[in-house]
Amino acid sequence: MAMNAQALARVMDADHMVSESWLMEKITGVRSRGADTTASLVGSAVIDDLAALAIRLTDRAPIEASKIAGGAFTLEQAAHKLGVGVRSIQRWRRLGLISMRFQFARVCCVGCAGEAIAWFESQHADMLCKVKHASPTHHARQRLLAQARLVADSGSTLNASAVALARAEKISTAIARRALQQLEKSGSIAPFKRRIVVNDAKAAMAWRSWMRGIDLNTIARRVGQTRTSVLRTIAKQRRQRIHASTPPVIALPTFGRADAAQTLLAPLEVRQQLAHGLWPRQPREFLEKFAPVAQARKNTVNTDAMQLTALRFLLWRAASGARIQWDDLDHRETDLRWAARIYLSLIQRSIGQALGRLQAIAEQPLGSLDQVRICEAIHIALASVCAVLNQSLRAAPGDRPIRLGALAAVHAEKTAVKNWKSRLPPAPGERAELPPSLQSQCLAWLSVAPLRDDLSQLPAPACAGRDLLGLRYGWQGRAPQAMNDAAMKLGIHPRRAAIMAARTLRELVRMNAQ
Repeated sequence: MAMNAQALARVMDADHMVSESWLMEKITGVRSRGADTTASLVGSAVIDDLAALAIRLTDRAPIEASKIAGGAFTLEQAAHKLGVGVRSIQRWRRLGLISMRFQFARVCCVGCAGEAIAWFESQHADMLCKVKHASPTHHARQRLLAQARLVADSGSTLNASAVALARAEKISTAIARRALQQLEKSGSIAPFKRRIVVNDAKAAMAWRSWMRGIDLNTIARRVGQTRTSVLRTIAKQRRQRIHASTPPVIALPTFGRADAAQTLLAPLEVRQQLAHGLWPRQPREFLEKFAPVAQARKNTVNTDAMQLTALRFLLWRAASGARIQWDDLDHRETDLRWAARIYLSLIQRSIGQALGRLQAIAEQPLGSLDQVRICEAIHIALASVCAVLNQSLRAAPGDRPIRLGALAAVHAEKTAVKNWKSRLPPAPGERAELPPSLQSQCLAWLSVAPLRDDLSQLPAPACAGRDLLGLRYGWQGRAPQAMNDAAMKLGIHPRRAAIMAARTLRELVRMNAQ
C-alpha cells in the first residue's frame, strides 16, 4: 500500500479534484460501494495525505532497502545525490518525491527509493539545475584558501574575517568561515580572536553605568562594543556577584524533583516590610519592633522548619548552574530576593527569644539599660541568630525538630557570659546609635539585585508598569511569571508589555541611583 501511495502521488495533479472512492480504489485495490456519492478532494491536500500515509504505514513495518528496485537512500544520501539540503527533500514531497521508512541492515531510518529519485530527476531537471550546488574545482578551492590567508593576516576576529572573505569571493559567510577554520586547524594561519576581550576597568564601567540606568547604546559607545557584547559583559558581572554572595548550603534529596519549587516554596509568615528600607536606628525603637519574649510561639517549630527548607532550596537554586542567559540571572536574583525575605522573617521570629534570654541575664528590662548596653545586647542577639541560621544551612538536614529561637537564645547566653558581663559599665551620659543598615550585617545577598523590591517609589502614571514588574519578577510577595503570562493577566500585548517593563525598569533604576 505504501508503494501504491507513492506511485499515485506521482500522477496526481495538485490543481485538480479527485473522488474519494477512486482514491481508495487506487490505494487498496477495492472498489467502494458508494462510489457515486463520495466527496471530492483537492489534489494538493491528497498529495500531503499520501505522503503522511506512506510514513505511517512503514513506521511499524519498514521496507527492506535491498528488496527495492534501484535501492534506497537515506534523506542525507538523497540530498547529497541531488545536490541540495535535507529540507529541500522534505519540501519536495508535494511534487511526488515521497519518503518512507526503510530498513538498512540493522538501522531503520527515513529515506527515498532509488526509482523515485530517478523519476524526480527526469521530471524536474530544470528546477534541479537552478538549485543544485556545483562542487568547486580544485583551482577555485586553492584560490579561496589563498584569499583566506590574505584576509587572516589583517589580525581581525573570525567573524569579521569571514564577512570580508565572503564579500571578496562573493560566497556565503558560512562557507568563508569554514575555509578560515580549516586553515586555522591545519596550522597555516595564526588562531583568530573569537571575541573582543574587555578588561576589568571597562567591565566595571559598564556595570556601574547599567546600575545607574544609562541607556544600553550609550554604554556600548563608551565601552567600544556592540549591544550584545555589553549585555554579555553585564551578565558576567551579575553572575560573579551572585556566586560571590550566595552562601554554600547542603541540598535535600528532594531538590532534584521537578515539583520542588511548588512543594517547598510555601512560607506562611514572610514579612516583606523587613526587606524594604532601613531597620530602626534607635535601640529602644528596635526593642519595640522586636520585643523580647521568653516563650516561643506554638507553631514556631513547624514554621521554622518549613521556612528553613524553603530558604535552603532558594539558595541552592541560585548557586546552581553555570549558564549566563539573561533570564536565568533574573530568576536567580528573584530567588535571592525571596531568600532575603525568608531569612529576615526567621530573624524576626528568633531574635525576640534571644533578647529575652539576655534580658534574663541582665535581671532587668532591656529598655531600662543604658544606650550602649542596649546596642550591645541587640548586636549579640543578631549575631547569635545569624550564626545559628548559617550553621543550620551548612549542616546536613535531619529529622529532629528545629527551634531556631531556642538555639539563638543559647548562643546569645554563651556570648554574653564570655563578653557582656565582663565589660566595664558605660560612662554616664554616653549615647549610642545602631548602624543605619542592619540588614547588610545580617544578609550578604540583599544588595545583589540591582533593583529594590519596593515599587511604591514609582509615580502614579507608572502603576501599570509596577504591576507588570510585580508579576514578572515575583515582587511584593508574588511568584515570578513569564512575560507572556503577565501580559495576558493585565490584558496587554506581550510586545507592549516588554516595552513597558523596560521603561519602568529604567525609571526605577534612575530613581534608586539618585
